[in-house]
Amino acid sequence: MSLVFETENDQKHRRIRLEHNVTAWRRQTAFSRILEWIVVSNRPIRREEEQMLEGLPYRWLLAGTGTYYSEKNAGIAVSSGRYICLADSDDAPASAWLECAIRSLESAPADVAAITGRTRYQPGPFSTEMTIAHFPFQAPWISEVLTVGAGNTIFRADVLQRLRFRGEHIRHGPDVDLANRMHAEGLRTLYDPLLTMTHNYTLRLRDLWGHVCMKGHAFALYADFLKRPRRGALRDGLGRYRVLVERAFRLREFLDIPAWRLPLSCAFFAFYVVAAGYGWHQAQRGRPTPPYAF
Repeated sequence: MSLVFETENDQKHRRIRLEHNVTAWRRQTAFSRILEWIVVSNRPIRREEEQMLEGLPYRWLLAGTGTYYSEKNAGIAVSSGRYICLADSDDAPASAWLECAIRSLESAPADVAAITGRTRYQPGPFSTEMTIAHFPFQAPWISEVLTVGAGNTIFRADVLQRLRFRGEHIRHGPDVDLANRMHAEGLRTLYDPLLTMTHNYTLRLRDLWGHVCMKGHAFALYADFLKRPRRGALRDGLGRYRVLVERAFRLREFLDIPAWRLPLSCAFFAFYVVAAGYGWHQAQRGRPTPPYAF
C-alpha cells in the first residue's frame, strides 16, 4: 500500500498537523502493510520533518503547485503499491483504520474501486453541524455511496492512477468528480464506518465565516470548470439549506444530537448557506478565494 501525504493543510495554527498525522499512521495495527511513504510538497523538507520521518521508507517529493489536489496527483503518479491512501496532513486516522480498509477492499467485489470512511471534526463551536455539512457518511453500517472524501479513502491504485483528480487547481470538487467518473465506468464506492478519522477543527467561532465562504467559492469554480449551467447564489442556497436540514434529522441519532438542539442546528445552517452563497457570488464575479483559517 502506498501512503501519500500532502502538506498544503499543514498550517501552524491547526491542532492536527503533519507530525500528528505521521504519528497516527506509525501506530496503525497494519503498519507493516505500508510499502512507501510519499510526502508531496512545494518546498524542501525541514530538519524537524526529517527527524519525524526517520526510519520510514519515505520520499519527500518536490512537486505540484502547492494546491491540495495537485500534491495528491503528484503522489499518485509515482506510487507503486497495489492500493493508495491519500493522507491529509490535518487528519488523524484511528489505529485500526488501515487494517479495516485493506480487509474491506480485499474482500470486496472487483468492481469496487474505493472504500471511504467516517470522518468527524474535533470538538469546537458548531463542529457537529459542520460535520453534517461536510461529512455526510455517519451511519453504523456498510453501504454503497456515490462520492468519496479524498482524505479518508483507500483506492485501487490502477483506477486512481488512470483517472486521477481533474481541476486540481480548485480546492473542493475534484473528489466528487472522481467518484462520478468511477461510477460512470461501472465502478462502485463503498462506505465502511470502521474507517474512522478525526479532522482538525477550529476553537474560534469567528473562523467559520471564512471557511464556509471558501467552500462556496470553490463549489462555484468547480461548477464552472465542469461547464455546468450557472445558477445564482439564492437558488444554490435554498437547495443547500434543504439538504442540510434533511441530513441533520437523518443523522441526529448517529451524532447524538438532542431534540432541543435541532432548532439551533437549523439556524446555523441558515448562516452556513449565507456564507457559502457569498463565496459562490464572489467566485462568479471573478473575485479571489476568501481568506480562511482552517
